[in-house]
Parts: sequence; C-alpha cells; structure tokens
Amino acid sequence: MHSDRWVEVSPSPFDHEREGLERIKEILPDAPPFRAWSNFEFRDNRGRWHEVDLLVLARDTLYLIELKYYSGTLRGNDHVWSRGNYRSEDSPLLLARKKAQYFSSLLKDRLAEKTGQKNLKASSRTSRNWCICTTRT
Repeated sequence: MHSDRWVEVSPSPFDHEREGLERIKEILPDAPPFRAWSNFEFRDNRGRWHEVDLLVLARDTLYLIELKYYSGTLRGNDHVWSRGNYRSEDSPLLLARKKAQYFSSLLKDRLAEKTGQKNLKASSRTSRNWCICTTRT
C-alpha cells in the first residue's frame, strides 16, 4: 500500500508493533477504497480515551485492528488466553471488540450530527475487530 493511502498518525515506540504494521502495509491492496490509519487515539461519547493500533477501510467494512506481540503457544477462547507458563489473561479480542463498538457509536453520532438524521443504523457488516499477534522468528 502506498504512503498516500496509509496515514501514520503517530509513530509507534515499539519495534514489534512497527514490524507488525509494516507486514500489514505490505499485504493491503493499493486500490480504492482501501485506506489505513495507524496509532491514534479517540475519545468515546463518555469522554474515555482509547488507543487504536490500526484502522483499515476496506470495500464494505471498517476494521479496527489490535496488534499484540506474543511468543510461544496461545491457548484459550474469545474470553481468556493462556500463554505457556504465563498466567491466564483476558483475551485482547474483548478489548478490540469494545473499542470497535465505541468507535462505531462515535462515528454514527457524528454522522447524525452532520446529516441531521437520528438513530442511524449500521449494518452488522460495517464494523469488525481483529486482534493480530505477531511473533519474531
């Protein structure tokens, strides 16, 4: 993906995150409507701040992507993950899902303000969340 379609809002301070973003940048289509924004924050409707690793606009979906850097074997489900000898922890899928929901609500509210329409409904296909784990070999 060319740099004009990829917006780095702020540089990542982490090598593993920069590497993960570069890998994604290499595989994203360099064609409309694909665009991406990395490393930004937004304030939800309740005033809470959320960090977004990557937001990708695709043909019919807006993807909020959470990057993680884990090594070893991951086990678990949508709610709890276990990494080798580490203690179990909440799945980052939950966090990504909540961020996507907050971001979706914010977008719908801003669109309603701009258009004067209330109670805008987005299709279930308009927002997706992903957690991508990268490992160094």
